[in-house]
Amino acid sequence: MDNQKYLGFEAADFLLDEDFMAWRKRPSAEAEGRWETWLLLYPEKRGEVEQAIELFETLRIAPVFSPEVVLLEREWTRLRRRIRRDRLLRPKDVAAWVKRKWWIAVKILSIT
Repeated sequence: MDNQKYLGFEAADFLLDEDFMAWRKRPSAEAEGRWETWLLLYPEKRGEVEQAIELFETLRIAPVFSPEVVLLEREWTRLRRRIRRDRLLRPKDVAAWVKRKWWIAVKILSIT
């Protein structure tokens, strides 16, 4: 950890930092120790770090409303309706359904 790197940071800056985000997303004793040591060296930054943690937690639990998510939800709804309507799929429909399901999986992976 570059101790000097964070001296000019405000709360929002921490949310753009890879080390900070890794610490919050995948907590470990090592990362916790590094950040606590840094805060002991620079106690004036504790408020900014705590605010960044609060922002991180708020953003993490906030629902995601992006165009991709909305489109994905619409597609899932459409597929569920079609499956209910066409209980027995014909062979050509199975191929189209598998192709569409593959596309949905790719979209899900690209969002996360």
